[in-house]
Amino acid sequence: MIPAQAWCRSYLTAFNQRDVETIVTHWAFPALIVLKRGSFVYDSAPKFHENTAALLTFYDEIGVVKAERTCLKAEFMTQTELVMWAEDQFYGAGDELLAQWQAAYALRSNSQHWQAILASAEGEQAAWRARGTPLPGT
Repeated sequence: MIPAQAWCRSYLTAFNQRDVETIVTHWAFPALIVLKRGSFVYDSAPKFHENTAALLTFYDEIGVVKAERTCLKAEFMTQTELVMWAEDQFYGAGDELLAQWQAAYALRSNSQHWQAILASAEGEQAAWRARGTPLPGT
């Protein structure tokens, strides 16, 4: 589970710093984001960058101050591929819990580091919709 935990920590640090460029380096392309009503394929880093910047703007607009991510479980499929499950919690001012959900990711190792190739965003989509602040475009 160590590669998955390291990936989560690094991704979370970049997210909390609103560092879009570093977030993008956590992904390999093409990347697939799976939702209940369809999926998004990002064929390049610039497209993913654009989406990530829009999401960070959305989070700022609804008052997200910080996020936490816990790697719940990870299983190796091969030496260079794993599936992991994580739980995210997003907080506003005064440590108010705004939303939480679980998500699954598929990660692949290249010669330098682990990168996500797939994420299930259905839990995130449902959490924001239940709060009355649906994700843009969903």
